Amino acid sequence: MKKTKPITIAACCVAVIFFAASSTAMAVEALKGGSEYTSSKCYCGEELGAKAEPTILKEKGREIRVCGEACKARFQADPEAALKKIDEQMISEQKPHYPLDTCVVTGEALGENPVNTVYQNRLVRFCTADALEKFNENPEPFI
Repeated sequence: MKKTKPITIAACCVAVIFFAASSTAMAVEALKGGSEYTSSKCYCGEELGAKAEPTILKEKGREIRVCGEACKARFQADPEAALKKIDEQMISEQKPHYPLDTCVVTGEALGENPVNTVYQNRLVRFCTADALEKFNENPEPFI
């Protein structure tokens, strides 16, 4: 049996640690730069651009796209309800591609029932409601 040199093992360990760190950094980078609308659908469920150019709105620093004047009027009449529906849609669309398996606040594993929120049109997941609360106090250090 051939002996493995300690230097080879050390090099492999460093490579694994570097890969894990760079993967996490790339995943966090993917969460940055949000606010661009990421869905191909209006919150009413209609495909954007199917009938006309989408109307672009700004709400709480976020870009929102709606399919037409009727949805624009409904959005403006009750933006909180519309944002809730948009957030549910974005969570559903982005969850399968979410790049992290750890909480951005604590670094702990997300576990079986992570807490989801949308920040600048990007899904962000937390291990606990307390972590979400800490994030909401000042999101920038975590993104």
